Amino acid sequence: MSGKRAIKNASWLTLGHVFGYIIPLLELPILTRSLGVSGYGQIVLAQSFGLIFATFLEFGFNINAAKRVSIARDDSKKIKSIYSGVMTAKLMLSSCVAVFVFIFYFLFSSDGHLSRLMWIGVFLYSASFGFSPLWYFQGVERVIFPMVVDIFCRLLGLLVLWMLVSKGGDVAMAFYVMILFAALNVIIMNIAAIKAVGICAVNFKEGIREVRFGFHSFLYRSSSNILQIASPALVGSVAGSYAAGLYAPAEKVVRAAVGVGIPILAVVLPWMSKKFHDDRARALKVSWFLIGGFAFIGVLAALMIVFAGPQVLAIITGDGYKQSQELVLLFAWLVPMRLVAQAIAMSLLVPVSQEKFAGTSMIISCLITLLIGVVLIAHSGAVGMVWATLIGEFILLSLFFYKARRI
Repeated sequence: MSGKRAIKNASWLTLGHVFGYIIPLLELPILTRSLGVSGYGQIVLAQSFGLIFATFLEFGFNINAAKRVSIARDDSKKIKSIYSGVMTAKLMLSSCVAVFVFIFYFLFSSDGHLSRLMWIGVFLYSASFGFSPLWYFQGVERVIFPMVVDIFCRLLGLLVLWMLVSKGGDVAMAFYVMILFAALNVIIMNIAAIKAVGICAVNFKEGIREVRFGFHSFLYRSSSNILQIASPALVGSVAGSYAAGLYAPAEKVVRAAVGVGIPILAVVLPWMSKKFHDDRARALKVSWFLIGGFAFIGVLAALMIVFAGPQVLAIITGDGYKQSQELVLLFAWLVPMRLVAQAIAMSLLVPVSQEKFAGTSMIISCLITLLIGVVLIAHSGAVGMVWATLIGEFILLSLFFYKARRI
């Protein structure tokens, strides 16, 4: 990958991620003002479960399959085999997701949980994100088209949401509008991918192989993603949808700040892998320079959130979300820890084939966070989940830093 192309891809991926975080922030005033705290909490719960299942459908393919497509970029037959295997794997994994949703549909459909219509939406929502072929476009280094489609669908969905919900609407209507345009996005991208690679047959042998190849990448990516996604669901399950509705706005602001680094690190990963292959000593210096840079940016971002976060939330959410404004002051300090941990993983640990350590550390951190979260949420509500997240992230950063110093 040339430096010019890497910068171009990073720029478009960054733009896509920025919109991916800005749109949910723009949705906040529409949903919070129209649906109220409890109604918005229902949306948060449904989205959280849907994205958890979508992470399972992705199964690390965004790292593993993208890398392999990049290597086989000039071998159309190999790329077609990879695409067929990944999509078959997603179909296989989706059957497992359907079983879980089916169980939840009958066991947790009540006034205190999501309705059955919402649980159906959870499965559709997970498929709309889980079947994205963005990994293919990253591998062949053609990210402009999928990013344009993604931004267009998000903006169109926001417009329709505002037209239908802002003047009165129910929770299910709002959720299904989101599903519609997420599905439109993934359908258009898959049509474009199939047009490029050719029509692929379902191949269960290749699907099983792709699941095996993507396992360690899945452990690393899924642990982090599931923790972020599951936090609102855990708050809602333990303390109720009202608490989830208070927690989510603060969490979205912090997630937006953290997410800016993801597309940059997605480009850094293959670049640093090549550098470590060519000159390990020089690559180590570059890695620590990048880690230091992300630490500086993280602290700066945290200070900006502390200074402006409460005022921004007050404008976005309106009355009734005072506790969200207080939560963001504490939550802001997740940003530097998360950015440094991601920088260590993507610029140092993964390039030197330490995915297994990174994945295991993520699982340990995730489990500790969830266990502490259950206890603290029951005692302190949403702020308990914030403290649990900070504790878990500090443990993860300590493990990553210890390992990095020994390389």
